[in-house]
Amino acid sequence: MGPGLVHIYGSNTDSGTDAELYRWESRNGHRFSFGLHATVFQAEIYAIKACIMENVEKGYTSRNISIVSDS
Repeated sequence: MGPGLVHIYGSNTDSGTDAELYRWESRNGHRFSFGLHATVFQAEIYAIKACIMENVEKGYTSRNISIVSDS
């Protein structure tokens, strides 16, 4: 994966459902925990929204942003 790419995923663990947003260029990530009652789909949708909001807040314009999900 190259610069500008963001890895987004949701997962089930013993302690509940998590989502993570990981930016490759800065090697920085954010993890969100949803507890025992959320689904992986809900976690992935939240992570996608967080990615979109981060790009809007950074003022990225005139760029192509592709979001790919398996859900």
